[in-house]
Amino acid sequence: MCRYRCVREDVRLNCGCCVMRRCCCCERVRVRPPRRNCCISNFEGLFLQLTTVENSEIPACSPVIFDEIITDDSWFIAYDKSCGELEIRKRGLYAIDWSIVCDGTEATDCISFGIEVDDQIQSSVTIPKGTLQQLTGNTLIKVDHNPIRVRLVNTGATVTLPEVNPVANLRILAIE
Repeated sequence: MCRYRCVREDVRLNCGCCVMRRCCCCERVRVRPPRRNCCISNFEGLFLQLTTVENSEIPACSPVIFDEIITDDSWFIAYDKSCGELEIRKRGLYAIDWSIVCDGTEATDCISFGIEVDDQIQSSVTIPKGTLQQLTGNTLIKVDHNPIRVRLVNTGATVTLPEVNPVANLRILAIE
């Protein structure tokens, strides 16, 4: 069995050993190790933005639909633009950071957005209504089964989106 097993196919030898670690269980070759471990420290993730606002409102219980994929460095995180849903197809720990700018003058009493994981709110941020507000939030998600579905959802009253660029951002990174 290989002691230097690699999870990435692009740097794996036929025996399963990692090229970046400069060692092989079969050849018993050991060269000075690289500065970082390629199999663990690579960040893989997705960065989304909402820049063009087609509908000026986000109704209550509706997802934010991002229109641009800025960075897509992962094969196991997919984004569906039709419903604003991320699909995570690999077990692990994921960090999600998001922000949105909205006009809450029409809101009843507060503005609230949150991360929804498989139809349940995982993390939510609420602020009092106001003219132009920016909400930011973050959360950690542990994926025990795959796939799971993640969305940024308006958990409060209907809000209006201002004409700023970008209106919203969402970044998801695989931590482990």
